[in-house]
Parts: sequence; structure tokens; C-alpha cells
Amino acid sequence: GGILIGDIEYSDAGAGSWTALSTTAATLASGTGKTSGWASANQDWRVYIDGDEEAGTYTCTVTITMQTL
Repeated sequence: GGILIGDIEYSDAGAGSWTALSTTAATLASGTGKTSGWASANQDWRVYIDGDEEAGTYTCTVTITMQTL
């Protein structure tokens, strides 16, 4: 087997509650109010490896869209 998109997970930094990536849009972080020009959205990422993956190079593209309302 290989590495599936759902084997890649993210969490707010240090939170420990992991969410698997999928092929549908998801909110990775959100906030409200004005900033002083900069806002941090620190995240942790991990990949689940069970040891049965085939050797090779695996790639995926994660597109992050930022917007303001």
C-alpha cells in the first residue's frame, strides 16, 4: 500500500486533536477582529506510517486560501 491523503493530519499547535486531510475543502484556522498587521496560526502536521508502505516518493499539494470577510 501507499500513503493516503487521510494519513496526513493537522492540528492547532500543541492541541493534540488531529484532523485528517481529505479531498474536500476544510477550515484549517479561523479568527475574528483586526490584527496589528500580523496574526499567527501555528499548526502541527503529521503523517501516519504503519510500515507496510511501498518504497517511493509520495507527493500531494495542499492549497491554502486566505480570505477576509
